[in-house]
Amino acid sequence: MGRSERRSRGVLLVLLIVVLVNEDATQISLLGVDFTMPKGVATLFSAAVGVLVMALIGGVRIHQIRPTFDKRRR
Repeated sequence: MGRSERRSRGVLLVLLIVVLVNEDATQISLLGVDFTMPKGVATLFSAAVGVLVMALIGGVRIHQIRPTFDKRRR
């Protein structure tokens, strides 16, 4: 088992512990939809959505500045 695999398993273990410890339900209202979910799951979900939004913004920005770098290479 390599170092990166051990780190990945450690991160997953920590995430699992966070989700299991924070099992108190919380009311969430998102875009007019109301639902209840455990706090740990809500935290994990919001972190995942944040990563996806930042990746989308970064991809759009890279797409915007790529022509500038292509011109400088010539």
